[in-house]
Amino acid sequence: MLDNPLQDIPFYGTMRSFFGGFEEEEAALIRSRGRGEFLYETCRALEETEQEEKEGRRKLSGFLAFLEEYRIKARYTPIHKLIQDILTRTGYLEYVCAKPSGEQRCANVEMLLTKAAAFENTSYYGLFHFLRYIEQLEKYQVDYGEADILDENADVVRIMSIHKSKGLEFPIVFVSGLAKRFNMQDVNQGFLMDMDYGLGTDFVDAESRVRNKTLRKTVVSRKMREENLAEELRVLYVALTRAKEKLIMTACAADAEALLEQQKLRLPGPLSFLDFMKAGSYL
Repeated sequence: MLDNPLQDIPFYGTMRSFFGGFEEEEAALIRSRGRGEFLYETCRALEETEQEEKEGRRKLSGFLAFLEEYRIKARYTPIHKLIQDILTRTGYLEYVCAKPSGEQRCANVEMLLTKAAAFENTSYYGLFHFLRYIEQLEKYQVDYGEADILDENADVVRIMSIHKSKGLEFPIVFVSGLAKRFNMQDVNQGFLMDMDYGLGTDFVDAESRVRNKTLRKTVVSRKMREENLAEELRVLYVALTRAKEKLIMTACAADAEALLEQQKLRLPGPLSFLDFMKAGSYL
């Protein structure tokens, strides 16, 4: 509404909300006195008439004055400061905290402040661009979800990626999906590039229509695979060091018994570099 009050549905919603405080009957009465113009214009016209009931006019005047004041502020105030000013002025944060699930509601409002502050760090500025940004999130169905109000000691089960768990510890940890294959598509591209070894491409014989790997590409591909596996190994290390008391690792295999028998022949002892280079999954 601060960006454009000539929107009847949002204007009515604002009137009926905590910020307007109008009852349905009051909003309907105001609408009925209009002449087909926007609801905002009807309110302005009624505010200026002397026939309007004194108490009702005071309420309407206060609402319109509040709206006009912040429409002016919105022109030069950063979004997060504008929202913070409205929250402080109206006591809206205290209002939502007093409602059912108040802690969650309060955290959601504070998350809006955080998102608004993050928006200010982009190349865009102002209320108009912030509203377009929100519209784009809705268009592409980007949902940030509700704010997290649980602390680390909450008695809950947390599901998270390995990267998200970095730096955290838990009494019992399940590391699941260990049989999922590594993504090595970048190693198998037709054109590879490395800081040390330069470019590696396939050899193409146009006449016989044959394509094959060159020695340079094989070397670059092997180096990239080794680096990718080293990164996966670091990620696995993070996963396996999150547990305080018990670590449970799960994976699916086509023939689990045969796999276990195969591993028994190698253990005990560390895996070789050849085992490392042949690995296709954490399992």
